[in-house]
Amino acid sequence: MEHWYANTIEPSGLSRRDKNHGYEFYTVMYRRTASEAGPSCASVLYFPNVDRNVYGFIDYEKFATSQNIRAIAAKLIKDTRFRSQFLAAPEDDEMLTSNWK
Repeated sequence: MEHWYANTIEPSGLSRRDKNHGYEFYTVMYRRTASEAGPSCASVLYFPNVDRNVYGFIDYEKFATSQNIRAIAAKLIKDTRFRSQFLAAPEDDEMLTSNWK
């Protein structure tokens, strides 16, 4: 898979208390090579923390608008149970750590 483009995302609708959440959000679009199976593109929302010792990601192909992605980023901040299902240990996922070096 080759990187196509990336954007920074700001979560929407955060309270003042949630503004210092400690995560960064990026949408990244990948284009699959001809030899890879599946759809031609993949869209991923990455959310490493600012110390780069916690990483998470969600495949967001099914979300249509940037507003929905911003709302999902806010939910990741506010809802620890929701966030925990998308976290990955950096040592367990070489792709995550290589993207943020």
